[in-house]
Amino acid sequence: MTKYGIPVIYHPVDLSTHSNLNGKISDYPHNIIKKAKIIKHTHINQKLYIPSLYEVLSKFKNINFIIDLKSLPAKKLIDSIAKIFEARDHTRERNLNMLLN
Repeated sequence: MTKYGIPVIYHPVDLSTHSNLNGKISDYPHNIIKKAKIIKHTHINQKLYIPSLYEVLSKFKNINFIIDLKSLPAKKLIDSIAKIFEARDHTRERNLNMLLN
């Protein structure tokens, strides 16, 4: 998670392993993480960046994911991931409207 609680997709913990930044993701706000240059990667000719979990789930809506939570504290991570998803009532209303149309 970034400094202000946005979950992103990146491994390992140290940003200097694959990017031009040093330290942990939690040391930086999302706007800095998003602009990080990916280095030391086999697909270096592609324009790569560190995506947020929301971006990945939005782009690949028809794919089922297993989200492996490795960051601690777990409650903070789970709460930030829960914010990505819509409220249950909104989901029910959207699904009902889809069925009625």
